[in-house]
Amino acid sequence: MTHPQPRKARDPLVLYGGLALSSVRPLRRLLIVEPDPTYRDLLQRLAQPLAKVEAAGDFQSAFSRLIPAPPDLLITKLRLQSKAEGLQLAYALSSFGSPTRSIVYGESAEAWVTRELQRLGAFYEAQSRLQFALAAYVQATLPVLDRRDPMRRERRMRYRGGRRASDVPLISAWGGDDSG
Repeated sequence: MTHPQPRKARDPLVLYGGLALSSVRPLRRLLIVEPDPTYRDLLQRLAQPLAKVEAAGDFQSAFSRLIPAPPDLLITKLRLQSKAEGLQLAYALSSFGSPTRSIVYGESAEAWVTRELQRLGAFYEAQSRLQFALAAYVQATLPVLDRRDPMRRERRMRYRGGRRASDVPLISAWGGDDSG
């Protein structure tokens, strides 16, 4: 008689807003949505060694890929065609009940947009930092919610810990102990 294996302590499955979000799930598929082919190619090349990467250049093609089999991680620009379609993709994933994690990036975002993304369980990242943080987002154990305040610029230059840590994915991927 086989007994089911107990869940490991480091494998939390958290219910948030009726959705089951596991922050430890290994990534298998990544969907990058970026209208600029040059920047999309850069993001694909950075993520290629870490995950199976699919790419889309507009809202319609990205949305059509979300329905049959949602990716493990969605990375989308906030404004695809001058509107906030990246936010709409995050809404779609949330309404499907998908465990897909979302990273939405852009040059800038209004406070209400970043708060709404956080409410949906998505992360907002400045476009100027995304290419440096992409590998960490793909590999890291992401927290269930992004608690960073996107309207406050981080002044610390090194990780000291705490719930207000500036670079959640970079810190998680680093995994070191900076107690000094």
